[in-house]
Amino acid sequence: MPGKNQDSPFHARLYKLGVNRAVDVPAKISESFGGGGFIPVRGWIEGIPITSTLVPRGNGRHRLFVHSRIWNRLKIEKGDFVEVLLTRGEPPKEPPIPEDLASALQLTKGAAEAYRQVTPALRREFINWIQNAKQPETRAHRIQKGLPVLIARAKKRVQRQNQSVSAPKK
Repeated sequence: MPGKNQDSPFHARLYKLGVNRAVDVPAKISESFGGGGFIPVRGWIEGIPITSTLVPRGNGRHRLFVHSRIWNRLKIEKGDFVEVLLTRGEPPKEPPIPEDLASALQLTKGAAEAYRQVTPALRREFINWIQNAKQPETRAHRIQKGLPVLIARAKKRVQRQNQSVSAPKK
């Protein structure tokens, strides 16, 4: 089960956030993984293996979303406590940037920086969306349509990061 690269297990109360279930990760564990940002992790919830990403929730703290297959299997609901053990995971591999997208990123003001600022998951999804186009015209249209959205998402992400850094610690 656990490997050498591990933190102490912790108990956390499951809570509902919209339709999702999540647990808050203790501050000492967030800090041991390097603090802020999205952090890939592997581990176990009540002995069930997981691969996930810790999501920032402000003040250098993180939350871990718990997949429905886990909470359904364990027959747990919000308010229940679970034992969690996490180790830092490997960051996801970056897909190669297609030539037409690379050109557009360089030619569109702010696009290259925005591409670097969004999450790896969004970069992968954006590239997959472009590559799934069957016609070259559709592909070009998706690049043209998608870059302003990518830039807007990057700006929002930077604003959220700046707010969580400048927020007073409790």
